[in-house]
Amino acid sequence: MSAAERHQLSDMLIAAEEVLQALVERAESEPVDAEEYALLLDAWPEVRQAFARARHALEAQSEAGAELDARLRDAGLLGMQLRMKLGIFWRVHRLFGGWPQDRRSRSSWRKATVRLLRVLNIILGSLAVVIPPVEAVSEFKDFLEIVLDLDG
Repeated sequence: MSAAERHQLSDMLIAAEEVLQALVERAESEPVDAEEYALLLDAWPEVRQAFARARHALEAQSEAGAELDARLRDAGLLGMQLRMKLGIFWRVHRLFGGWPQDRRSRSSWRKATVRLLRVLNIILGSLAVVIPPVEAVSEFKDFLEIVLDLDG
């Protein structure tokens, strides 16, 4: 059962990477600070590598699997807690869509995006305790929120 749950976490990381990629790409057309945006772009390849290392750690079949499962359980990332967290993540993820074209849809997009990033913050925070490369992902997400002015 735990291998399946680790795979579910890996799938969530793939979706999280796609969300951050979409936000990075769309930020170029937003009124953001050009220097800050350039810094995000420069850091993005390393963050993608951190995503890959985190997924590898989750999917690796080794003797460390039982130890990893124990740490995931302690972080609330197995069993019903994981089911709750991923259930809410995927529900909120479905509301995240493309970049809005008008002001009215922009308000609902912003609300959905902020909500998704808040959910990601919780899950990434727990996962970073168990899998250190996730900390780099979480921090990048935080800086992306600041650059896009989604943190307030």
